[in-house]
Amino acid sequence: MKLILIRHGESKFNALNKEQPHTRVFSGQADILLTEKGQQQARALQKHPEIQQSTAIFSSDLTRAFETAQLATNRMDIKRDQRINERSLGRFNGKSEIELSEYRTFINTEEFKHSFTTAAPEGENYTQVGQRVTAFLSDLPLSSEQTISVFSHFVATRLMLRALLGLSKEQTTQIKINNCEPIILEGNELGEFCLLTHLDTI
Repeated sequence: MKLILIRHGESKFNALNKEQPHTRVFSGQADILLTEKGQQQARALQKHPEIQQSTAIFSSDLTRAFETAQLATNRMDIKRDQRINERSLGRFNGKSEIELSEYRTFINTEEFKHSFTTAAPEGENYTQVGQRVTAFLSDLPLSSEQTISVFSHFVATRLMLRALLGLSKEQTTQIKINNCEPIILEGNELGEFCLLTHLDTI
């Protein structure tokens, strides 16, 4: 099977955080829309032949990923799956650092940003996200000759790559996932996929 993983186009919170990094807003599972730039990034994927020839298209249930999939493929048969939603940040979903001043010390720790064990209040850690995205991948017909495109998010895509490539925790948290840059893999068993495109690291 060939898998194409795509992070959604630029969202309104992505743009806001670039413009005002000192008052960043946490997206998590807040359901936000794409910017005009994000829509353009998604439409540009119409020129990607492997995405257009995909036998199945999956999207997160969040609007920014589903909108990206729609604009990229113009297809009506996109399958939405909550298991590939972005990591829930619980009480932090859709909130800014200013609104979360009581958690400022915690927010600035690596334990919050990339932890496999620690989560925001009522949110998820990397292990929990990894469990649900792995369950999603396990339900795909991995031994088939299909090409499947999956439109998802930053952390969810990192953890799908961990499951597909058999990455360590450290390798997983070093992967940079850019908006609308397809990551292509090929294989027929979790942990043994081959990467066909370059991965940037942080």
